[in-house]
Amino acid sequence: MDNIVKSCVSGTVYSDLLEVVSAVPENIKDCAFLITGADSLTGFYMAAALLLRNDMYDSGCTVTALVSDWEQAQGYYGSLLRRDDIKLFVWDAMTPIQAPRADYIIHTAGLDVSVDMNLSGTVNTLDFAAAGKSKAALIVSSADVYGIIYKNKDKISEEDSGYIDFNSPSGFSDMSKRAGETIGAAYCKDRDMNVKLARVGRVYGGDVHVDGDPYLRILIDAAAGRDITLDFDGAQRRSFCYASDVASALFTVLFKGENAFPYNIAGKSSDVSIRDFAKRVCKVKGNVKLSFSNPDHAQEPAELKTPLHQVPEVLDNTRLSNLGFEPKVDPDEGIKRALMIIRNS
Repeated sequence: MDNIVKSCVSGTVYSDLLEVVSAVPENIKDCAFLITGADSLTGFYMAAALLLRNDMYDSGCTVTALVSDWEQAQGYYGSLLRRDDIKLFVWDAMTPIQAPRADYIIHTAGLDVSVDMNLSGTVNTLDFAAAGKSKAALIVSSADVYGIIYKNKDKISEEDSGYIDFNSPSGFSDMSKRAGETIGAAYCKDRDMNVKLARVGRVYGGDVHVDGDPYLRILIDAAAGRDITLDFDGAQRRSFCYASDVASALFTVLFKGENAFPYNIAGKSSDVSIRDFAKRVCKVKGNVKLSFSNPDHAQEPAELKTPLHQVPEVLDNTRLSNLGFEPKVDPDEGIKRALMIIRNS
């Protein structure tokens, strides 16, 4: 086949994709996949890994990639779009999906969209899965579903549920993600479908195709040799997860997860604050410094814990580990890979 994956992506991306390929069971052959939100880093890694699997094992799988931005998608896929085993379609999540039937459906398009698009997109995706009698559908949500939690604990497990201000714009989006999971569970029960649920932490990697992501901006500035400036104290702790680990984890949930049973996805030793992440970027890159727009933020904030405190956005991935998945990429290695990909883009 022309345009094999190895010749179409950088060496670092190719190494990432090899890790993702290992998360797809060997018996998955001659299957059709449909991925929404395929013009995102996560969607691209999942689609490209399936193509690489075809190159390596002649798996005979096909990929239908649904995107919202054709130009952005072209930036990800390039000459891979000349292959026969992938077809790209622009999709408005508010409309039904018009595409060939798929055995497996991965819905990532609800991560960063408006409320109506999230809900309609989830319903349209599951209607498509039901009509085609797909083997399984994966609904990808995020840590935003948890809201603000006050407990005497340091990590968020799947059973936790906190406060969401439904009078705020961000609250609307978070509530819609909760509703999207509920819709998935309803389809699972009422239509006897295999619907899997995943909640992803903060994804990072060598992505140069998305604007406005503060974590990506840190990496892009460092790769260009520019000092990093934070407009806030960056004390909030997050569960960061490198893109290849996210894609591998999602395949694990799709093929091994229980129906309507959410799984947290977090990285390896990646529960760090934003300022710590920026410091790690400076250390790995070298010759760049971290500064703060507000000089008062330069001092390390004190961590004050009380018996009842706000739990940081750090995800407990024990449930995912019980499926046999363990993330491979720690923050320093992920940052190193991301900087290399950005520099070579």
